Amino acid sequence: MGTTKKVRQSNFELLRIISMLMIILHHYTLHGGIYNNAQGQGLFPRIAATVFFIGGSLGVNIFMLISSYFLIDTKFSLKRVLRIWFEVFFYSAVFVLIGKFCMHETYDYATWLRSFLPVTFNAAWFVVVYIFICFISPFMNLLIKSLSKKNYTALITVLFISLVGMSVLTFASPQRIFFNLSSLFIFMYFTAGYIKRFSIRILDNKFVSLLLFVLSAAITCVSLMWFAGLKDGGSKFFEARAGIPNNHESLFMFLAAVSLFMFFKNIDLGKNRVINYIAATAFGVYLIHDNGILRSHVWYKWVKTGTVDLSSGGGILLRGILAAISIYVVCSVIDRVRMICVEKPIFSHLGKLDPFFEKIDSAFDFAEPSKTENGERENMPGDEEITESEEMTDHSEVEVEGGD
Repeated sequence: MGTTKKVRQSNFELLRIISMLMIILHHYTLHGGIYNNAQGQGLFPRIAATVFFIGGSLGVNIFMLISSYFLIDTKFSLKRVLRIWFEVFFYSAVFVLIGKFCMHETYDYATWLRSFLPVTFNAAWFVVVYIFICFISPFMNLLIKSLSKKNYTALITVLFISLVGMSVLTFASPQRIFFNLSSLFIFMYFTAGYIKRFSIRILDNKFVSLLLFVLSAAITCVSLMWFAGLKDGGSKFFEARAGIPNNHESLFMFLAAVSLFMFFKNIDLGKNRVINYIAATAFGVYLIHDNGILRSHVWYKWVKTGTVDLSSGGGILLRGILAAISIYVVCSVIDRVRMICVEKPIFSHLGKLDPFFEKIDSAFDFAEPSKTENGERENMPGDEEITESEEMTDHSEVEVEGGD
């Protein structure tokens, strides 16, 4: 078999990097205590903290759209799922051991169990949902590729009303009524499929998509601040609903994610090796910086969020941006070392099990992957350009927002 190069589009890779930085900034405000402590400050500090705070749900939604956009044209691979599991296991196990023997921490039985079985015990919730999506994606792809535009629009409408619309009409999260995050991400998957098959014509205009993103993000921030003010004013109703504007399924959070995705979809950056190289470690960046064992050390001992001047919106913004960039760089280097020194040797030996993997994969192989808009087959987001002979080092793109 000849080698076939899998080309990644750097516009999506750049969006991946930006979304990861959004998630880090969310954790800066959430786990670093910036968001809650800024509520008693002036208007500008509260705005700065809120802008960063909404990056968590927004980043997760965007990453789900990116991953879904490429999963639609990617064959199911059990080895890809194992690689995701291994990366989560590696960091979870290594960090609990570092905490025990280097930081002299004491952990209970449940912590050890979660650390060595992180997927089984849902230590990284997005990964659990994403693996589920990977297994059902071939079945969803059959539906996506068979529906007419009229029927697909009807499906999207029903899902939109059920998941997004219900949160508006009932002033409550449908996740807490009769849905869960798996349902929401299935909707995001079908949304990405609709964009790939038919696009959203009005949002193909970059000015319109960027304007909708800015407006949606602004409305989310204003709503979040308004709800928080009503809660602080003693409203019992809003005390339990103060976070609704920031929920993954909220109307304007959904619109912000889709519009920003569409904006980057219509930017042509070609293949930029630097962008692609940096984006390949995004999943590792998340797993390192938001690991439960290291989380408090990251924000309170290393970033020192307790020293941030909460009376200065500019100070909150500057410290957050510098922290996000620094964390991404350091964690990216660590993950690159893991890829080269740990993952590549291990998965290179799994080639002996290819007949087994192929047998499992064949059960999900309903059709050949279709071509992308550029006529080239797309690799899963998050990898360097590779050849088929090097596929054991391929990285599936998964990004998560932790701490909720």
